[in-house]
Amino acid sequence: MCLHNESRNEEIRVGTMRIPIDISGSMPIYRQIQSYFEDQISAGKLPAGVKLPATRLLASRLGVSRITVMNAYAELAAEGLVVGRPGSGTYVADSPTFGTRNPAKCNREGTWPLWQRSVSSNDPADDDISCLIVPEMSGTISFASGYGDPELIPIDDLCKAARGSLRRNPVETFAATDPRGYLPLRRTISSILAMQGIPVHPDEVLVTSGSQQAISLIARLLVEPGDVVIVEEPTFVGALNSFRRAGARLIGIPLDENGMKLDMLEPIMRKLQPALIYTIPTFHNPTGVCMSENRRLWLVELAERYSVPILEDDFAGDLSYGGRSIPPIKALDQNGDVLYISTFSKIIAPGLRLGYLVASGPVLERLVRLKQISDVATSTFIQRTFESFISVGRYYSHIQRLCRIYGDRRNALVEALERAGRHCWDWRSPEGGFFLWLEMCDRIPPEILRDAMYAHGVSAVMGAIFFTKQPDTTILRLNFAALPPLAIGAGVERLQRAVTTALSGLENGHKEFKVPCEAIV
Repeated sequence: MCLHNESRNEEIRVGTMRIPIDISGSMPIYRQIQSYFEDQISAGKLPAGVKLPATRLLASRLGVSRITVMNAYAELAAEGLVVGRPGSGTYVADSPTFGTRNPAKCNREGTWPLWQRSVSSNDPADDDISCLIVPEMSGTISFASGYGDPELIPIDDLCKAARGSLRRNPVETFAATDPRGYLPLRRTISSILAMQGIPVHPDEVLVTSGSQQAISLIARLLVEPGDVVIVEEPTFVGALNSFRRAGARLIGIPLDENGMKLDMLEPIMRKLQPALIYTIPTFHNPTGVCMSENRRLWLVELAERYSVPILEDDFAGDLSYGGRSIPPIKALDQNGDVLYISTFSKIIAPGLRLGYLVASGPVLERLVRLKQISDVATSTFIQRTFESFISVGRYYSHIQRLCRIYGDRRNALVEALERAGRHCWDWRSPEGGFFLWLEMCDRIPPEILRDAMYAHGVSAVMGAIFFTKQPDTTILRLNFAALPPLAIGAGVERLQRAVTTALSGLENGHKEFKVPCEAIV
């Protein structure tokens, strides 16, 4: 057997190549093969342009199935270490990248310093969720994004807004700004909120570097180690990690079609006096559920009665696809019990981190101080650019365009799922937002479904990462906003095949799944 370097038109003999395989070990065989080639490439023993053995030939040499070798090659391709050339084979990449590899492998010859090991060992927000992440290779149809379609970012309009800001106030655009945020932007935000029924003074608005920073600031201020934090079950994983990092004791309240089940919440509030209630009442992430107006009123009453603050996360409230408009919880707040956060990043441009927080009373001043400690202030350039973009009406026309396009994509996903039938999964059609919550009719271990999805070239987020404890069912969060309708239809077909493969594998005791032949050449 030989490895062929096509670029130099010569063959490199490797007849004595030995890939150590431990059949009884806990590491899957394809991972062992993958690890061997990673080491060879990183050490320079397999230089750029070298052709890897054909999958059949290597499988025969190692005494394993060809599928096992194909899985190993697919992982190497996903890491950027090898590339497939149609009709030719698989080659070491011209510039292999190691950014996605396990960092521990970079220090294999020794051990990390003690301080490094102590830093990495005890963080409560560092639960291992790698088994719930579906890796992607070329050609994968991904429902896994947490954002909208990057092709719909209004680049030209944002560039015009940026140029206008630089032309009018070149020095101020790059100067320091108020830690609360650029005042004209806070005024614009106040105007937007007023149209949603939230009367807010600009001085009650704190501009943040995305809504994730707003969640982190509130967690740092209001949550002490051991405090109870109430969340919806499931909920946004970024919030869960912020609360875990603060040392919170998380208690999840289940959802139904009307949102959080408040009849289960009140006994907990009465007994445990939580430090905070976190909710995404409008187009919930990950389920897409909308809390009913009656429950919003009830939740505000409970917060006032037990003196517990509510953190309302309204990340996609503007993305409504025809349902009845329901006022934010903040619009029902008369006593300052509701902290309200939202973001422009999700809807406009994820890379330009810009969100905001609305609060009143002493808590706001403390949050401003924490913001200063965290990053002094959000980028003046980004704030001025967004303010210019929003104030001339581009924001509203962009929202209308997104609602039309994303609404069509929501419909495309629902129609594709209907064609596939409800014999293998169930769902509710969301009235807005980005996500559809897909629950499997049969229990499939997440790692089994993950591998089957990878083998069929489709990706989604495993629902288990959104829970405070392991759910009883197997669920996926599907993002319909980031894909065009044709890709959505093809992705659902692949997903249906992946579920069938996973269930068949469970019945037959299989732990590894076939990668389609066209995926690796």
